[in-house]
Amino acid sequence: MADHPLYTYPQETWDAAQCLKFSRRTQRDGLGTPYPFKGYLPAPHPCATHGQPLRFNGGTVIDGEWYAAVLWPLPKVAEGFKWIKIPSWGWHLIKAKFGTQLATKRKKRTA
Repeated sequence: MADHPLYTYPQETWDAAQCLKFSRRTQRDGLGTPYPFKGYLPAPHPCATHGQPLRFNGGTVIDGEWYAAVLWPLPKVAEGFKWIKIPSWGWHLIKAKFGTQLATKRKKRTA
């Protein structure tokens, strides 16, 4: 099988202010309906395909070079924040402490 080139976009770095702003924002779909949780990275955002190359039929040209696919890494987040994967939804930015509390509550309920 031929080797197909993959273009990886540079990874952004978000500071604490950007992370806090994004984690508090409620995204909306194309009709204006809010998503059920804050900090959601919706599918139209290129980073939503994190971990999966976005392939193009016939490839794409970036800076005069041909690539079969592109990859957008998730932004690096400030200390105290983390990305979590929500099954069948995508990526969600939360404060790390909040995520730990959520996991603890779930364990207590199931015990």
